[in-house]
Amino acid sequence: MQIFSIFAFIIVTLIAYVKWSQTHWKRRRVPHLEPSFLFGNFENPIISKSKRSMPAHFLEFYRKLKEKGLKCGGVYTYFAPMFVIADPAYNKHILLKNFHEFHIRDFYCNKKDQPVSLNLVTSEGEDWRKLRIKFNPTFTTAKMKIMFDLMMEVAKSMGNYFRGHATRKIPINAKQCGEYYTTDIVATCSFGLDCNSFKNSTFSDLVKHLMHDSFRFTRISFCFAFPKLANFLGVPLFIPKPTQYICDLLDKTVKERVGSNIARKDFRQIIMDLKRQHEINDTEAHGHCVLFLLAGFETMGVALTFALFELAVNQEIQTRLRNEINKVLNKYGGESSYEAIYSIKYLDMFINEILRKYPPVAILNRTSVTDVRLPDADFVIEKGTKIVIPVIGFHHDPEYFPEPDKFDPERFSMENKQNVKPYAYIPFGDGPRSCIGERFAKQALKVGIFSIVKGYKLKLNPTVKLPLEFESSFGLVPATDILVDIQEANQVIR
Repeated sequence: MQIFSIFAFIIVTLIAYVKWSQTHWKRRRVPHLEPSFLFGNFENPIISKSKRSMPAHFLEFYRKLKEKGLKCGGVYTYFAPMFVIADPAYNKHILLKNFHEFHIRDFYCNKKDQPVSLNLVTSEGEDWRKLRIKFNPTFTTAKMKIMFDLMMEVAKSMGNYFRGHATRKIPINAKQCGEYYTTDIVATCSFGLDCNSFKNSTFSDLVKHLMHDSFRFTRISFCFAFPKLANFLGVPLFIPKPTQYICDLLDKTVKERVGSNIARKDFRQIIMDLKRQHEINDTEAHGHCVLFLLAGFETMGVALTFALFELAVNQEIQTRLRNEINKVLNKYGGESSYEAIYSIKYLDMFINEILRKYPPVAILNRTSVTDVRLPDADFVIEKGTKIVIPVIGFHHDPEYFPEPDKFDPERFSMENKQNVKPYAYIPFGDGPRSCIGERFAKQALKVGIFSIVKGYKLKLNPTVKLPLEFESSFGLVPATDILVDIQEANQVIR
């Protein structure tokens, strides 16, 4: 009986604590969305059939706040309070203008049980500033030109892959192709690894397994909402076994470089130099490498997947892009050079629209480092408040992008891009903590899309039923495989 009483007391106390926690915004008189018990504004992950991703939830929060006429407001991830932004002017205030008040990203990092989860993204304060300065030289124009040739080699492998499918009249799986391409791009440009996933997908499958597991949403959302508790319980950010395999492989490349006295101007070399200068240790080196590999795999893979999809669906856009490519190639004597690809304006417009409709970084999170009052707000954001900027919400808001579900590269023409509301389009974030790999990602996409459209005509396989439903862990990834029929264009692949 006494044990039952103690158990009942614990249950009642926990219920009372949850209910009290879910009055956080009400007690502070901050506009908010009303939560449900325990799960807050999230759906119940146990009984829900939709299994929506984190970005999908915050897209819904954004729309509900806008419906209420609010520029921002509180929500609850389970019973943890989060503050959601729904006005682009506040994006500028947080990311750039008053960066010093919101410079903490507050990403989950389990340094004790999985020290490899400490990296450039999860680092804070002076540690982050020093690392950012060290890594900035990775993506200078000179380095990007060097990486261009490496990217073209990967694109040739993809071209051979396409040619084989076209010859045998076998459709391309767009998502799989995106994963293979981006794995090889990051592996060769950043670590000097020759994976050739189009022939042997072992390494790409390993990275995919590291990114996506059965309990990813539950684990990530829990860590996102309760980082201290997750740390106490030892919840890993990455699946341990494949993470260790990748770290061992990276160590092997270092030994080979040192033994052969090879120095490459890539990301791995910067990591090696930092270790030599005793500015980072082995574990931190592994963390930065794993981050760069996973970030590139997810963001560029998503973008290329949907580039193939939109090209296959929008035949007029595909034809125009091919015509623009041929026009520029004729100007450059048929040479697929760095200068040629960067002069194709419509290719740039196309990629910008891909990044709008399918943002690689679907949500941005920050934490206030002091009590802050946003402009025109009659309440204070307290120190330590977790803030979320739902990039996906702004990118799909008809106020800023009419007919947001329509794929239209003309939004980013020279005439129209000046009409885009400032800070309503932030595919890689903005300010001092914007994505350091933006130039790298865009160039990889340009090379990939250029090589595909130049050599092949794409059409959506008739077995694919529209509309498709898209979900992911970080952004939008197809839940249904996108199959694309291909045939060779009437020109030689260079």
